[in-house]
Amino acid sequence: MDNFVQWNYENANTANFLVYTLGENENFDTVALGMLLNNNIEGFLPMIYLQNDEERYFKYNITSKVSLKMFFEETVNKTRFLNVISSICKAFEMCGEYMIEDKSIVLDVEHIFVDVSSAKAELVCLPVLKEGGANVNVVNFFKLLLMSTQFDPTENCDYIAKLLNSLNKSDKMSFAEIRNIAEELLGNVQEEEDKPVMNAMSAPQTVSAAALITPIAPMQNVQNVQSAPNIQNIQRTQVQNMQRPNTPNIPNIPNIPNVPNQPNQPQNVPPVINDNSKSSHKGGLFGGLMKSGKKSKEKKPKKGKEAVQAAPQMAIPGVKASAGPLMPNYPQPAQNVAPMANNQPMHSIPAQQMNVQPGITFQQSAPKAAPQQAMTTVLNKDMLSANCTPKLYRYKTNELIEINKVPFRVGKEASFVDYCISDNTAVSRSHANIVKRGNDYFIVDTNSTNHTYVNGAMIQSNVEIKLEENTRIKFANEEFEFRFF
Repeated sequence: MDNFVQWNYENANTANFLVYTLGENENFDTVALGMLLNNNIEGFLPMIYLQNDEERYFKYNITSKVSLKMFFEETVNKTRFLNVISSICKAFEMCGEYMIEDKSIVLDVEHIFVDVSSAKAELVCLPVLKEGGANVNVVNFFKLLLMSTQFDPTENCDYIAKLLNSLNKSDKMSFAEIRNIAEELLGNVQEEEDKPVMNAMSAPQTVSAAALITPIAPMQNVQNVQSAPNIQNIQRTQVQNMQRPNTPNIPNIPNIPNVPNQPNQPQNVPPVINDNSKSSHKGGLFGGLMKSGKKSKEKKPKKGKEAVQAAPQMAIPGVKASAGPLMPNYPQPAQNVAPMANNQPMHSIPAQQMNVQPGITFQQSAPKAAPQQAMTTVLNKDMLSANCTPKLYRYKTNELIEINKVPFRVGKEASFVDYCISDNTAVSRSHANIVKRGNDYFIVDTNSTNHTYVNGAMIQSNVEIKLEENTRIKFANEEFEFRFF
């Protein structure tokens, strides 16, 4: 651009304008200006012409649109990028139909504006007569745009390589050819998005039961088993197939001589005497009946008084049985502790008994000096802002929104902004951005319809306004407060 070219922004009621001031030696193209004023040309920003005394202006309506530079500040997906390429090519194609020269189009990322909902770009046509000058090289512009844009890494970016290869084939590709390539790639993207995604839970794989069951050896001593093996049969088979651990060899036991059978000898068994004298004397007949009708109760041994039986021992022929239980005879360690006299104080024990070598004395540790207290660091405003995450407090819902990235976009277009105000129609789709410069934060109105207010004063669009602690912000009529804590 020449030195006399001046661009600025202007807010008027509910509209935002990009204003171009014509220089003294500039003359406008009457044919192109008439086409732009009398027609709503697709792909071009609507404009008006004003003259005030000696000053002349072109004003372009950019309400609710953001610049291409701001639109591509973060990662861009396939649909948004291809829509921008297609709409730019479409605007250049319309130049031939309305007798507008290509060199009158301002091809700059700061002066191309995009609708955040449709991702359609609109260009600025500057109807000014220029002597000479070359036409705009759109192919090189697209190449630079491809190299400077950050694409979404979660998507398949093969379309970028295809588009770049097509642009490298020829520098004189027509706008229609580039647009057809972009729309073809865009159609492939939409087909991929329209394909139903099969859920792994909705389409389970068919697996045979034989593939899930491990082959098991047949059970022993079971005949005519036709049913499938169950868990009990599996466990029983595994137990039968287990091998016993190696046991130590038992020495041969000498043969015991046969004992001759002895004749049965009568045993003196004392006779059982039924003493019914007590029952006959107590209670008479009824006493005997009551006594005979009672059930005999077994006496339960009392707790703590049960006799502890010795563990039975296995008798081995040829080995003398021991009186007590068999216990391993472990060697006892020798105790070399010197006997200490009764009521003898510890300090009176000789050094030889305390196993302390002569000539060695105990040292008393000296008390450590108290550490010096460090000086307290006084935090200034820059330190506080660097260590704290700023937040936006919304008065309507009492929300505290953390500004965890920059730029932080605020608006009602959920697919584009970082905080969506969906319950207020006065807020624009892309209303404002919060950006960071060093340790300071600024707010920028992005050509909103109802503007942005800082501490009650309306700010100009596309101008950075510094934010301080407890700054009151209004997006249209939605009130917020900027906080560091």
